[in-house]
Amino acid sequence: MMLQKVFQIARNGFCEDPIPNVYLLHDIANEKMEILHKIIVSPHADIALSVLQKNGFLGLVIPELAKSVDFNASGDYKKIWPHTLKVLMQSPPKLPIRWGAFFHDLGKPFSYAKEGDKVSFHLHEQKSAHIFKSFSKRVPGLFDKPLFYKVYKLIYNLDYIESYDSSWSDSAVRRFAKEIGDNLEDLFELSLADITTANPNKRNKCISSSNELRKRILQIQKADEENKSNLPKGIGLEISNVFGIPLSPKIGHIKNYLENKIKENILLPMESVSYYIEYLKSDYSWRCLDGDVL
Repeated sequence: MMLQKVFQIARNGFCEDPIPNVYLLHDIANEKMEILHKIIVSPHADIALSVLQKNGFLGLVIPELAKSVDFNASGDYKKIWPHTLKVLMQSPPKLPIRWGAFFHDLGKPFSYAKEGDKVSFHLHEQKSAHIFKSFSKRVPGLFDKPLFYKVYKLIYNLDYIESYDSSWSDSAVRRFAKEIGDNLEDLFELSLADITTANPNKRNKCISSSNELRKRILQIQKADEENKSNLPKGIGLEISNVFGIPLSPKIGHIKNYLENKIKENILLPMESVSYYIEYLKSDYSWRCLDGDVL
């Protein structure tokens, strides 16, 4: 089986057994495709993948790859295939990140546009994610659902980190972090691996931008956690109805009073509305908040 031999290359950098120069479609049936996972996280994955590209194996399972191998945008942009291998090898050997690195730019030839001297690859991340999805269907069983969605999200959302600038509002940063969810750290690692420029100023600028976004996310998450309410929804309206207090800042003061009681372990968090109403009925000290609550 060829993939087993190529795995030796991925692991050791060489293989003593000959590798077929031409790979045919009917040969795929004899392969254990799960070895691809071992190949892509190996120390010499770039050499092994180059072998698989040259002998036609990758062209059979990822026909869209051919455009990336041949594509150079008439010299206007870095070559995609060498860049892909470099990003992959700069990535940590984690399955989601390595697969994300492999597919992250494969949509560029399909998204290439040039207007004057300006080159663009608009929405190439979405196209790259679609190519990965097509590949996963051609090799059924290679990706379970959790791994598939991790890789898909990494590819689809990579541009969000790379297009970040300090003008983003806190709400935009919050939405981005929520959308990525548990894949956030992997996405940052992939984004850093995608920095292949030899220009130290550009490299430092990209790293600085990534670090700034990471810092803002942590700050916002910390602030949100500190401001997270321990009270059930609708309690403000119920306080207003039960005690005849107009909906006003005074309701907020009472809610803060209850929050403090929770922090002091006098009350439990996230109980029913009636639980907190009964407490307010039994403890009238809150009536003196700000001097004239009632």
